[in-house]
Amino acid sequence: MRRLSALEPPGVAPAAAASALEETLLAWRERRRGSLLLFHADAYPPWLREIAKPPLALFAQGDVGVLLRPAVAMVGARAATEGYAAWTRDSAALLARAGIVIASGLARGIDAAAHRGALDVRGATFAVVGSGCDVCYPPENAALQAEIESSGCVVSELLPGTPPRPWHFPSRNRILAGLVRGVVVVQAEWKSGALITARFALQENREVMAVPGDVQDPRSRGTHDLLRQGAALVEGATDVLRALGWHAATAAAEPSGPQAEQATLLAALDPPVGPEVLRSRLGWDAARLQRTLLELELLGLAERDRRGRVRRGAG
Repeated sequence: MRRLSALEPPGVAPAAAASALEETLLAWRERRRGSLLLFHADAYPPWLREIAKPPLALFAQGDVGVLLRPAVAMVGARAATEGYAAWTRDSAALLARAGIVIASGLARGIDAAAHRGALDVRGATFAVVGSGCDVCYPPENAALQAEIESSGCVVSELLPGTPPRPWHFPSRNRILAGLVRGVVVVQAEWKSGALITARFALQENREVMAVPGDVQDPRSRGTHDLLRQGAALVEGATDVLRALGWHAATAAAEPSGPQAEQATLLAALDPPVGPEVLRSRLGWDAARLQRTLLELELLGLAERDRRGRVRRGAG
């Protein structure tokens, strides 16, 4: 972390360094929609104050109001498989449509998929980064960072202009865990940032959820270990809401009702059928079926029985 002492050239008085720092921050705020949230300010997220080592200040770019709304973090492997990245994107989109803010760390793989899923449906998302909030890392996510700032915000405890360093990321993970009500780990090896975030979440009494994976894939070892320790097993957005005790009907942006695809799927649920039969009956690909089915499950209009068959819900 860049500290005041590190900004002082030899022979320069602390007051002069502080004045230079103030000018830098003022210029940043004017140029980048910057906000500085101090610990005792009303805009500082109250549940972040509860963690063991809360940051004394947060630098943010974008709409800091999203930090005060119910949020879920979705984290996982940078080298994620295509299937789990798609699952993350679809599930994040459904949660965002239900009014939940999606949080992550702007990294490659699962992080980027989570942010993108929320943006796909014009939902809210924020990123907690391991650099200054005006520094993009990794560089290829610059366009994604700009989109996040337009619908949510990018947050850091580090001074603007601070480059990413390996030791910054474990520290930022405690902030990510502190800003959300629960953490979903999608893919993670034994030693990974996602598991560090999960450990912080456990320490701060946040809900920890994990997605089961391929037993032969090293990226499943971390998630399976979390499941052994009692993490909630989640297979979709509905499971996330259920684990947190939330319901789509209470969300801020609940879907208004079944659209054309939803109505078509509902009509095919008489009698209850398995997903493969449903795909054949409708002529849909797996992604389209999964997306529409999850939308109906969030609305309570469809559910699965113990045999895995899909039937109409009571919603």
